[in-house]
Amino acid sequence: MIDLVCTMTQQAEVPLFAAVRMASLTPATILGIEDRFGSIRPTKTADLLLFDDRFAVRRVWIGGKLVSDRYADGPGDQ
Repeated sequence: MIDLVCTMTQQAEVPLFAAVRMASLTPATILGIEDRFGSIRPTKTADLLLFDDRFAVRRVWIGGKLVSDRYADGPGDQ
C-alpha cells in the first residue's frame, strides 16, 4: 500500500488523499467489503498506518490497538 501511495503522489502527481483512497477504499469496494474496510468510520475495522512525509511507516494500529510506535522517543499523538 505504501509503495502505491508513494508512487502515485511522487511520480503521477496524484493528490495524497486520492492515492490513499486508491490503496484503501477502492480495493475494498471492488471486493464488496467496503462496509467493514477501506475508510475510517465507526464500526469499521481499524487497521491503520501513520506514515511521515518520506512515506516511512511510523505507527501501526491493528483492530484499533497500537501495535507499533516508531515515534516512541519522538512526537506524541496530536
